[in-house]
Amino acid sequence: MLDEIVELLINLIDADQDGKIGKFIQFQHKQMNSGFIDILHKTYLEPLTVTEFAKRTNLSVSSFKKKFNETFSMPPKQWINRKRLEKAYQMIKNTNYSITEICFLTGFENLSYFIRSYKKEF
Repeated sequence: MLDEIVELLINLIDADQDGKIGKFIQFQHKQMNSGFIDILHKTYLEPLTVTEFAKRTNLSVSSFKKKFNETFSMPPKQWINRKRLEKAYQMIKNTNYSITEICFLTGFENLSYFIRSYKKEF
């Protein structure tokens, strides 16, 4: 069945003289990636696991990790921690929150892990 669908798509693209089908497929792909990226940027501060992030993007964990690596060129946990640490850095510089408050506001659940990670990054 899957082979037949792939063959159908290839035949449609080959027959597409003016490129409308190709442009439509590219547009749909960009829309899907845009939604994927938007979800991640809106939720990275939440204390979610990779499995929970995958659910938010309506993907299996393996598909999520594959798409994530293709999009960001790094594993999900590394990107999430980096984004959280960048946000923590901004908050330390620009707010009066305590380190403990910043730790939990940026999605970390363990203060000592947060401090070690922060010192390593900055």
